[in-house]
Amino acid sequence: MAVLAVGGAFLARGPIGLGNGPVLVASYASESIPDNNRAPMAIILPVLSTSHDEAVIDSVELIGNAGNPAPRMFALRAMKPNFCLGMNPLRQSQRGLVPSGCQAQMLGPLAGQRIGYAPTRQQVDAVIEVGPPPPGSCWALSAVVVHYHVGIRHWSATGPGAEAACSGVSQDRLDQARNEAAGAAPR
Repeated sequence: MAVLAVGGAFLARGPIGLGNGPVLVASYASESIPDNNRAPMAIILPVLSTSHDEAVIDSVELIGNAGNPAPRMFALRAMKPNFCLGMNPLRQSQRGLVPSGCQAQMLGPLAGQRIGYAPTRQQVDAVIEVGPPPPGSCWALSAVVVHYHVGIRHWSATGPGAEAACSGVSQDRLDQARNEAAGAAPR
């Protein structure tokens, strides 16, 4: 039965690579936002490739933890790297929502974005647009999983999240949500 499942996966998606493959998802700090006035936010993470062949991003998955659900993602875009990382409120611009306080040059949807080894295309910043937590609750991001392929081989790269946002809860509850996210983050 397992042979049939593996054979079916191969026919549907091509060979599956082992490990994270050549793409890395980075996170630089554990962050939390107490009460964001129920506004949407952008979580910005660098996505890098060490492959000499182009990696193409297929999708992204957000992982919460046992104590809190993952944030609800409503858009996934790419921007040129500009050292604007972490959680940022979104603001309206002439071209739609952009991370506030960032000189963002948006590149379009993250799905289908190509990352190569050449210095100009080695990295993109993933802009994960998420909704606020429901009133009286928190969401936590323990990990980000980027599904991608290089040629016909498919991989999933997992990077730490360690982010939390709450709405209408105490500072202690917010600290707990952030610590739980950091504790559940992959190392």
